[in-house]
Amino acid sequence: MHLLKISNLGLSFLLELYALFVSGYWGLTLKVDKPLKFMFGLSMPIVLMILWGILCAPSSVYRLSGFKLIALKVLIFGGITLLLVSMDYPKQAVIFAVLVVINLLVSSYFKTL
Repeated sequence: MHLLKISNLGLSFLLELYALFVSGYWGLTLKVDKPLKFMFGLSMPIVLMILWGILCAPSSVYRLSGFKLIALKVLIFGGITLLLVSMDYPKQAVIFAVLVVINLLVSSYFKTL
C-alpha cells in the first residue's frame, strides 16, 4: 500500500507539471498576434502556479480543504482537459481526465489531497 501511495504522489506531481505545460502550449498556439501568443503562453502557467501555490499546496497558509480543494482541483484539471480538446487532442484529453480521476480517488483514500 505504501508503494501505491508514493506512486500516486508522483502521479500528482506529473499531472501538475503537465497542466502547466498544456496551459503554456495552448497560449502559444492561439491564432492571434505574436505578442499576445507570448503573453498567454507565459501568463497561463504563471497564473496556474500562483493559484496552485496559494490554494492547493500542502504547506500553504491559505490552503483549501475538503470539498473546496477537490472542487478547485477538478476545475483546474477540467479546464486543462478542455484546453486539450480545443487544441484537437481528444485522446490525450481522455487519458489526462482518467488519470486525474484515478489520482483524486486514490488521494482521497489515502487522505493525501
